[in-house]
Amino acid sequence: MIDVPWIDLVPLTDDERALFITEDLADYAAQIERDQALSCQDATARAHDELNLALRYEHAMAGERGHRRFTALDGSGMSVGWLWVTPFPDREGQSRAFLYQITVRPAMRARGFGSAMLSALEGMLAAEGTAELWLNVNDANGPARRLYQRAGYDVAEVLDGKRQLFKRLG
Repeated sequence: MIDVPWIDLVPLTDDERALFITEDLADYAAQIERDQALSCQDATARAHDELNLALRYEHAMAGERGHRRFTALDGSGMSVGWLWVTPFPDREGQSRAFLYQITVRPAMRARGFGSAMLSALEGMLAAEGTAELWLNVNDANGPARRLYQRAGYDVAEVLDGKRQLFKRLG
């Protein structure tokens, strides 16, 4: 069993934002290379074409729409990943949030940081009065699906190639 590390969530700085975008693009290129059997060069080009402008625009506009982005720091203050959470329309008067993205730095994976980051976010949101956290997970992303299953997320809807999940907080 993996010990869950301590995580502190701090607002994403401009430097961390640039690193997040760079690592997210590299991660997406690796996924394309693996899933579509493309060369590394072709997968990287496709990832840049598909995500680069969209990600930069989304990150630039996020603060204006109430999105919050965090760097996850371990107990020594080292960045281990990032989270991006957005407002989600209320349902029946309940405050909800949507986990747009959770990314553990590649060198830090399989050490319990994803679980710790998710737990820290859930605790923070619950303390703020958020009743539910929602997210989408691609069916092909086995590690993420296992993370959310272990964390107690329920399936709200099965979509084309992904599932929408939620968890009641607090």
